Amino acid sequence: MMYVLSVLILLLLAGFGRQKVRNLKLQKEMQLHDLKNTLNVIHGLAEKVARNKNNIKTMQSYAELLENSCATALVQIEQIFAAKQVDNQSAFFGCRDVLLEICDLWKKTLPKNIRFTSKLPKSDVFIYGNSLLLRRMLNNLLQNAERALPKGGHIHVECKEVLFTAEKLKLCQIKGKKGKCLAVSVEDDGSGIDLCLWRKLFKPYVTLRFGQGSGLGLPMLKMGLKAFDASLKIENKSTGGCRFIVYFPCVKINCQNVKILVVDDDVMQCTLLKEFLEKENFKVVLAANAVEALHEFSQNPDVKLVISDVLMPGMNGDELLKQLLKINPGLKALFLSGKKHPKYFAGGKVLEKPYRLADVKENILSLLAK
Repeated sequence: MMYVLSVLILLLLAGFGRQKVRNLKLQKEMQLHDLKNTLNVIHGLAEKVARNKNNIKTMQSYAELLENSCATALVQIEQIFAAKQVDNQSAFFGCRDVLLEICDLWKKTLPKNIRFTSKLPKSDVFIYGNSLLLRRMLNNLLQNAERALPKGGHIHVECKEVLFTAEKLKLCQIKGKKGKCLAVSVEDDGSGIDLCLWRKLFKPYVTLRFGQGSGLGLPMLKMGLKAFDASLKIENKSTGGCRFIVYFPCVKINCQNVKILVVDDDVMQCTLLKEFLEKENFKVVLAANAVEALHEFSQNPDVKLVISDVLMPGMNGDELLKQLLKINPGLKALFLSGKKHPKYFAGGKVLEKPYRLADVKENILSLLAK
């Protein structure tokens, strides 16, 4: 009997292990896909340099392209090495920082004959999904736009919130849901997509553009659309070129009058968090230790979330949370810790010090949205 149970346990563990391996493999494949595309460009440029080594003007233009491509490859290699710190779990996250990061990278690394512009939202917009996958989707679309401009041109990225009604969805011919969406568009002024090849949009390594090109890698975009429950619209512009628009469902979180209990024995930390959170329209209650926190919690039963240091004199943050959860099992918690802890610790989410205030807000909104 013990033998049978042992075999069953091993089979279950093997199943969980295979799922984890599949997730890691998928993440690695996405990153290697991006890197291989860049290395393919570098390889092609190196061949051109070898064939035109006596033409100084041509060599200079190739040298600039090689420099840009190498810079892109270095960033992608850094992302691969940092992948151990990135999981594949979906969560609520603000996408403005992701969009800024991607746009900044492409603006720096595109060839000089391609002009890059962007128009991004001034305030953060929250969506549900995987931020790493969002990066891959945007990189795919921008790689596609760059391939459409072998002789140079213009790439424009624009993001804005749109409100869809049933009538508007029908008018725009979009298979989406009613409500607010974040519309992310990537457009170029190239030759556009050959209409007879639109059926092959999501097939790998096919030429969809007039002229040269080895494929778009759009199966990843298709996977992202499914993961984010997003919609896609593609159109050839009347002025030339193509526009891809992805509609991500927005998450609206009302921060006004949400009360947060901040617990930390460091006065400066408490003051900093209080000022920041109040500017974000939260109500804040402060406590210097666990004993004060329990008292304040009893006086403020409408507290929805607690932000606490882990290591404090007397009762630590994890013990405090256990006591608070006995009073309110639905309480959300965010730990701010200088030590390494699991992402979720003692029933609360962990944000390691040093942290950005923007990360605090993102984690709070992610917890409140659940």
